[in-house]
Amino acid sequence: MKNTKNTKKAEPTTATPTAIVTDDPKKARAYARRVELRELSNKLVKDNKDKVDEGVRVNELLIQYYMQRQGAKELNTFEQWRNKGFQVRKGSVSFMVWGKPLKEQKDQEDPDDTQDMENPNYFPVCHLFDISQVAPIQAKAN
Repeated sequence: MKNTKNTKKAEPTTATPTAIVTDDPKKARAYARRVELRELSNKLVKDNKDKVDEGVRVNELLIQYYMQRQGAKELNTFEQWRNKGFQVRKGSVSFMVWGKPLKEQKDQEDPDDTQDMENPNYFPVCHLFDISQVAPIQAKAN
């Protein structure tokens, strides 16, 4: 009797993964956005090779891109906006740049995290918000 089940093996792919295998949709979305940031950074560096050779940093290129192409006016972190007396509106999507590199790994990181955490020069993502995404903090009435 012949085996009627489909036993075709999956072909290996060479495509770059755009999502990690996880049950947590937030982690998958964060990883996908990180991949997008990496791709945008690489494109900007390639397109602006002369500026990079003169010492312009990737984050400067990213901020310039956000201001020119996406209409951002003033970008700050969540905490910087709070210190200025503003709160980020719920549902606002951040503009991403690279944060300061982590010098040492934490001993017990999430084992499902991406391979980037294995790199001792891991660059975390820093989230910035535009002035159009914030509102003044309202004082609560007693």
